[in-house]
Amino acid sequence: MKKGLLLLIGLLIVVCAHATVLPGTLYGSVPGNPYVNGTAMQGYELIANRSCKDMSCVQQNIRLIDSQIADLIARRLAFVKRGAALKNSAIVPNNVQQNPNIITQVTRQAQAQGYPPEIAQSVFQELDRQSQAFEDKYENQTPQPSPNSLGVPTHNVNNPVITPTITPGLGVTPTVTPGAPGQP
Repeated sequence: MKKGLLLLIGLLIVVCAHATVLPGTLYGSVPGNPYVNGTAMQGYELIANRSCKDMSCVQQNIRLIDSQIADLIARRLAFVKRGAALKNSAIVPNNVQQNPNIITQVTRQAQAQGYPPEIAQSVFQELDRQSQAFEDKYENQTPQPSPNSLGVPTHNVNNPVITPTITPGLGVTPTVTPGAPGQP
């Protein structure tokens, strides 16, 4: 109890002294807020060094982060799947290109956050490759919407409207409503 209280007091002192929030300390968010007095990696190292005194703590935190990464991949793939559906509809031309600068962007972000850019490049190249394969598979399985007499896609019950609600500390809660007539 005393150790936890001291850690909390120390954290409050750091936060107040530097007018910042250390990464991931408010809601266990990913990504966390940047560490003002250094790179994000330095902020995360500070948290890890102060909070973990044994391997079980390290492993527990890595499992938590891995779980958050898995959730982020699911969120990303949901949008990849939606992109495939839109490419198959009359709404979006099928020649929509992915952002070609993603590797450049993550390289810069890795450098700014203080970790080797080769890791970001490798991870995002594989993520992009796997996402493209997922999209291709889904795109081939998605039927074209049936146009009405005017050539406009009609109501598609397999295409509900999903509105995400972001709640700090609780994550994202989707609200699903059926697609309205005239919506793809």
